[in-house]
Amino acid sequence: RWAWVVALTLILAITPPRIVEANVEAGNDPPAPPTPDAPPEGVVASISFADQADLQWLVAHYDVWRVDHAAQRAMAWLTREQLLWLQAQGREVTVDEQTTRDLYASIAAVSSAANESGIPGFPCYRTVEETHADMAQLAAAFPTLVREVKLGESWRYAQSAGAEGYELRGLALTNQERPGPKPIFFLMGAIHAREYTTAEA
Repeated sequence: RWAWVVALTLILAITPPRIVEANVEAGNDPPAPPTPDAPPEGVVASISFADQADLQWLVAHYDVWRVDHAAQRAMAWLTREQLLWLQAQGREVTVDEQTTRDLYASIAAVSSAANESGIPGFPCYRTVEETHADMAQLAAAFPTLVREVKLGESWRYAQSAGAEGYELRGLALTNQERPGPKPIFFLMGAIHAREYTTAEA
C-alpha cells in the first residue's frame, strides 16, 4: 500500500502542471475578435476571472480595458457573439449599459464631426488649413498678444512655387504692451508627416 502512495507522489511531483485555459476544450475556441475595418456592434461588459492565469487568458483573447483585482472582474469590449460564448462557458458576464451608451454616443459625435471638418479618419484633429485659419483668427482677435510668424516652407511648397504643400507657420505669444527684455520659451510640434497630436497640444 505504501509503495502505491510513494509511486503516486513521485508521479505527481515530476509531472508538469497542465494549465487549462478558461476551460476551453479543443475545437471550441472563442469567437475571433472583430477586424479593425469592420467592427460589429458590441457592448462593454464586466467579466469574472478565477485567478491570474485566467485573467491573462482573457487579456490574450479580448479587448480588456480595466481590471479590478479585488473583485476579480475585468472590463472589456465584447461583440454580441463573444458575450454569448462567454456566458455559455459559465462565465459571469454583466453588461455595463451606461458605459456602452456613453461609448456609442461618443462614436456618433465623432462620426458627425467627421462629416464637417477634421482630418479624414481622424476628425478630432484639425487639418493644416483649419489650423492656419485658427492661428489667423487668434492673431486677429488678440493683436496685442498674438502674432503670426512665417517660419519657412515645406519642400513641396518650395518646389511648386506655392501650388502644393504648405507654409510653415507659428505663433509668437507675448503682451506687446509690456516691454522687455523677456525670457523666451520655444515650443515646436507637428514637424513630421501625420504628426497630428502635437498640433493640438
